[in-house]
Amino acid sequence: MMSAWKIPDEDLNAWLDGELPPARHAAVSAWLAYHPDEARRLAAYRADAEAMRRIFGAARRSQPAPANLNRRSFLRVAAAVAGLAVTGGALLSGRVAAKLDPFVEEASAAHAQLLDHVADLSGTPPDRERLSRAMTEHIGEKVELPDTEDLGFRLVAARLFTPLAGPTAQAVYRDRQGQLATLYMRARPGGAEHPVQTYRRGGSNVLFWQDDDFVCVISGVAAADRLEALGNRIYEARES
Repeated sequence: MMSAWKIPDEDLNAWLDGELPPARHAAVSAWLAYHPDEARRLAAYRADAEAMRRIFGAARRSQPAPANLNRRSFLRVAAAVAGLAVTGGALLSGRVAAKLDPFVEEASAAHAQLLDHVADLSGTPPDRERLSRAMTEHIGEKVELPDTEDLGFRLVAARLFTPLAGPTAQAVYRDRQGQLATLYMRARPGGAEHPVQTYRRGGSNVLFWQDDDFVCVISGVAAADRLEALGNRIYEARES
C-alpha cells in the first residue's frame, strides 16, 4: 500500500532539487500525495531555501552562499544524524550518556559548517530585538537574545533553518579571541525537561538542555563554564 512506503530522506532532498529520474520523481510525488504533512514540509523547505544562510546584519545579501551552507548540505547532515545511536562523551558530572540525543549531533554539525567562515562573520552587530522576534516567529517558541558583551560574547549573525525535524534557529557569537560559539534552538513540544549536560564533540564543548517545549545546544571551544554562563543568560531572558 502506497501509504506504507518510507521514502529515504536523500530521495526527498533530490526531489526538492529536481535531481531524480522522471520515474522516481513521479513515485515520490505519488507518495507525497498520500502524506500531506510531508508535502507541506517540503513546500516549506522550498519556500525557505535561502533561510539556510540568512545572516542579519553580518554579511552582504548579495554574496553567494558558501557551498557548505546551502539547504541541501544541511538536509543531508540532518538526515544522516537523525538515525544515529551513538555513545555520548563523558559529562562534567563524570557520568556517561548511554545515547546521545540526535539534536546534539545535528547542532554540532551546523556549528562545524561555520568554522571555515569566521572571517565572514564580522562587522556591525545585528539588531538583537529584530533577530529575537524573527527567531520566535520561526520556531514558535520564545527566543530572547540579551546583551552578552559582558560575558565576552558578541552576537554577529543568525540563521533560520527548516530541516526535516522542524523549524530551527541558530544564533552565532564571537568571543574576544575570535572563536565562534553558537546557540542552536528548536521547539520540541511534549519533551521532558532535561538539565544541562556537557559533552566534547569535534574539539568543542557542547552544552545541551531542554526546558518545557524548548531545546537548545550551545557549541564552542570556550571553556564549558563560560558557555554555561551564556546559556544561563539566554535562559533568564526567556523567563523574563
